[in-house]
Amino acid sequence: MKKLPEVILSTLVIVIYLISYLVIYPVAKAKPQLSKSFRPYWVETLFQFENYYSTGNYNTSGKAVNLPSSNSFWASTGFDFAGRYVFSHRLAATTSLNHISAQANQATITRYNSGFQTLKGGIEYKIPTSYADYVAEGVIQLSLYKPNENTDLPLYGDGAQALGGNFSILQKFNALYWHGKAGLLFRSDGLSSLFPYQIGLHWKINSWTFSSVLEGAWSISPDTIGDTKRTNYLRRSNAGSMIYRSANPNSNFLDFQLKYDVTNQFGFNGGIGSSLFGRNSSNGNRYYVGIDIHWQPILTPSSKTPLKNTMPSMSSDHDEGDLDNTESTPFSL
Repeated sequence: MKKLPEVILSTLVIVIYLISYLVIYPVAKAKPQLSKSFRPYWVETLFQFENYYSTGNYNTSGKAVNLPSSNSFWASTGFDFAGRYVFSHRLAATTSLNHISAQANQATITRYNSGFQTLKGGIEYKIPTSYADYVAEGVIQLSLYKPNENTDLPLYGDGAQALGGNFSILQKFNALYWHGKAGLLFRSDGLSSLFPYQIGLHWKINSWTFSSVLEGAWSISPDTIGDTKRTNYLRRSNAGSMIYRSANPNSNFLDFQLKYDVTNQFGFNGGIGSSLFGRNSSNGNRYYVGIDIHWQPILTPSSKTPLKNTMPSMSSDHDEGDLDNTESTPFSL
């Protein structure tokens, strides 16, 4: 068994490597942040509000440029709901639904549009080891919004159906822990398929958790419409912003998050973030706040071990009781 300093050093090397590799492919909007705990029969819910503001883009060369004529674009999340139900120590299901309001400011003209954007569903399967916990996830995204390119209304979504999967790793050392995620997302409507990723470092002090999370998406297949047609449409409808429906986007955000657990079943979280760099994507800033509620509608027999304050679960033999009493981790995957 490795000594703790050696394990920490090897983990930091992995983290540095992932950052150096992934950060060059700068994602999209902040997501509700459900835990990856696997306590059987527990329900997790989260309600979140987000505001995004942009006055620029990253062009096809990755250069930061201003929107034409001092234009600007706002995207506010009226609400972002996420839910999760844990069937067993290995299996869980997730869902989410959001409502978006968009505002495109173009010279003296301001255009508005709003509606439900995306309904998502997912299945998670946990693979515990003595070194870390791994989670495989299948994801489906159903767009509730269909852009009309014959109008000049601002977009509040990509308007594409999507199917894919993610693979995550979670590893903890006392109060410090980290997670990483990578996956594939295949989109309809002529949009490029994506390689989404996420990596985060977290520090828990009593009821507080401080996090830094880098997330992004890299286009891995060509957009069938092309840059010129999509860019012209976005200039007319979105004041030029490439936050939605751009051709072959690469995007990246760095977020700083804070979570406070009032009780084991109720907490607040929030964060601020900014795009770092990208290509064919929006350059802007965001903030978000939310509340999360956990409860157990079905009582289970007493676990084999006392309640432990672990996050995420890590034990040499992965006793089912340890896994059952895993606390929530304040990040989304």
